[in-house]
Amino acid sequence: MKKILNPLKRLSSLNIFFWSVFWLMIIVVLGTTEQKNIGLFAAQEKYFSSFYFKFYKIPLPGGGSIILLMSLALISQLVFKTNYKNKSRMGIALAHFGALILLLGSFITHEIGTEGSLVFKEGETVDFIQDYKKFDLVISNSRTHDEMKRIGLNETSKLPIILNDKYAIIKIDAVKNCQLIPNTNAKSSEIGFAKMFSFSTDSDGQINQMCAEVTIQNQESRFIYRVFNQMPRTQSLQIDMPDIIIEVRNSKILLPFKMQLLDFDKKFHQGTLISKSFKSIVQIHDEKISFNRVIEMNSPLRYRGYTFYQSSFSENSDGEISELAVVKNQAQWFPYISSFILCFGVLIHLVIKSRGLKIVSKDLKGTQS
Repeated sequence: MKKILNPLKRLSSLNIFFWSVFWLMIIVVLGTTEQKNIGLFAAQEKYFSSFYFKFYKIPLPGGGSIILLMSLALISQLVFKTNYKNKSRMGIALAHFGALILLLGSFITHEIGTEGSLVFKEGETVDFIQDYKKFDLVISNSRTHDEMKRIGLNETSKLPIILNDKYAIIKIDAVKNCQLIPNTNAKSSEIGFAKMFSFSTDSDGQINQMCAEVTIQNQESRFIYRVFNQMPRTQSLQIDMPDIIIEVRNSKILLPFKMQLLDFDKKFHQGTLISKSFKSIVQIHDEKISFNRVIEMNSPLRYRGYTFYQSSFSENSDGEISELAVVKNQAQWFPYISSFILCFGVLIHLVIKSRGLKIVSKDLKGTQS
């Protein structure tokens, strides 16, 4: 037991906590700077959520491993170094406990939190959001726009996918944050865009996108297709099924209610095309309840655990389109609770210290007299 506990006791060293915070500051600078090159979510996963990342091919600890180390250090401090019988240390113990709650909240948010977007045009009603981090391979009919199959790109247990009496998808190779490269040596089995490009499996690619290589087989031969999210053109199955298209789309997250965009309003700075403000007037349909709300910049809508932020907008031939950023955070109260405990702990510590100083000063005066 001593061999097991001694390393855990060493984690309570203040040096470990200090250098962990210092390294987190460096990671924040690196991640924030590289958002310009690889995008917000790629930078978040590379620097802040990962256990390690490569900087000029040198592996360095990421935000995930540092946060884990800090959490273990706080637990070690509370278990091995805190004397709960000593009332003068009660404030510090509470502050440490508050910090641990904050770290626990960040872990819960990362593991089960929901982040996505809701894109709809005026008059449209939707009951789902698009997940920022997860992607699906979608097989649909180009004429009717009906989805035939949808499979998560991290789910291989559902293979093979039967398309008809002749063809089936037998393999899907997905690469997150892939980088497209020209296909200079195309094979006869590569169909459509697969003849034009391949993609790198390097997870540090500079383009924030999801790619998928799809292998379709019949009794005689195999065919390979390659698709990625936000392709400028759709990829049709040119083997006897030209009306069938395959796409990479963001996964759907169903909402427990429906939302309709009644009107979208935007204002520009006078004499420019620079946006001054924009807002969405929406109507919530939740079973027998319906009500209107306004979502605008710095004024989100919070309903049934979801928070809707006005993030962007666009226009096309169908009219104005509003884009909302959507977050569902099961640990949203953890920062408030931890902040309260931290402040309360620090306040208790200052009160105890001030009383101690008064007692010491009285003793000094008595000694002098």
